[in-house]
Amino acid sequence: MALYEHTFIATPELSANELDSLNEKIASILEKNGSKIIKKEDWGIRTLAYPIKKNTKGNYNNLYIDGNNKIIKELEQFERYDERRNKISIINNISKKKLNKFREFKIIISNDQELDLENENSFIEKVKKIFFEKRNLDATIKRNSYGPSIDEIFFYDENKQLNTDLCSTGEQKSLLLSIILSCGWIYKDENINFILLFDEISSHIDQKNIEKFFAEVAKFETQAWYTGTDKNLFQAIENKAFFIDLA
Repeated sequence: MALYEHTFIATPELSANELDSLNEKIASILEKNGSKIIKKEDWGIRTLAYPIKKNTKGNYNNLYIDGNNKIIKELEQFERYDERRNKISIINNISKKKLNKFREFKIIISNDQELDLENENSFIEKVKKIFFEKRNLDATIKRNSYGPSIDEIFFYDENKQLNTDLCSTGEQKSLLLSIILSCGWIYKDENINFILLFDEISSHIDQKNIEKFFAEVAKFETQAWYTGTDKNLFQAIENKAFFIDLA
């Protein structure tokens, strides 16, 4: 066993609970590998020496670890995998803080294999069996249908407290627009210029919700293009836009 110092940088958008959950996962990985945290230092949010994926700040955490020579590699693999989840967390936070007046949603990402890592030998045997059973399917679709990089993603309507599979077409359309708006906020917060293009924006959405949507788009203060077959649906922005009639 040896003493290692390991610093990881989390996205600053993570909530306190999400950061605690991340630390618990790291502690669990260490414990399974016969290692442990001797000391943990929360350095807080600091400015990065250079932008990382257009982020200029990060939440610094420093760990002193009593472990074997394999543990740092295990941690780095986990942190690369967890990056996808951080991106989902950022989008969910934007939905909760900025889109609750339109349509709040939550994206849930899961991977059943996380539950099977307690026993390495049994997990390996399980994976071998699944790959064997799926070999014909994988040969047909020309890709792996099972693996550690394959997550299940669920979309949840926070307004109705329902999985989107159970929502109406209009509700699903509103949630899709909310996801697009969330991505727009990521660009705006990072000072990236962008324009928005929406085709048949009003289909399956009532007048009240379309007006709320226009109000959300206006917050970006950027160029937005819409198409539609009924000009009356755009009355809410009639004095803020110009119309091109292609009839």
